[in-house]
Amino acid sequence: MEDTKAFQLANGGKTSWFDCHCRFLPSDHAFRRNKNAFKKREVKRDEPPHMLTPTQVWRRVRDLPKVTETSLPPPTMHG
Repeated sequence: MEDTKAFQLANGGKTSWFDCHCRFLPSDHAFRRNKNAFKKREVKRDEPPHMLTPTQVWRRVRDLPKVTETSLPPPTMHG
């Protein structure tokens, strides 16, 4: 998650990942050059993030607590 392109909305301050998908498109894709349909006045030149190997993913998550190992109460159902 260290290579995220998330940003804060100006008025509400909420985190948004809008328009972050363009970096996964081929570099010559028309959407990357479109300055009006997505975030205004921006052309996407970023490369996709580096893909992790299964071993790298495992090293990142292996020490996270399992759901059955936490002392948190179960989530309440709404609706």
